[in-house]
Amino acid sequence: MYVSCEEHIDLAMDIIIDEHEAAPVIEMIPAKEQLSTSCSFCEKPANYRISK
Repeated sequence: MYVSCEEHIDLAMDIIIDEHEAAPVIEMIPAKEQLSTSCSFCEKPANYRISK
């Protein structure tokens, strides 16, 4: 599972597709959790959870 900001959602989706050869599941992170959750690829707050 990856968490990502708006900028890195495509990267996270590509990694899941390459690793699992399946469509990723994308979920919005609730607003109250966004401030405490950092993107897996940078330091920005994460907006999405991407998993297989």
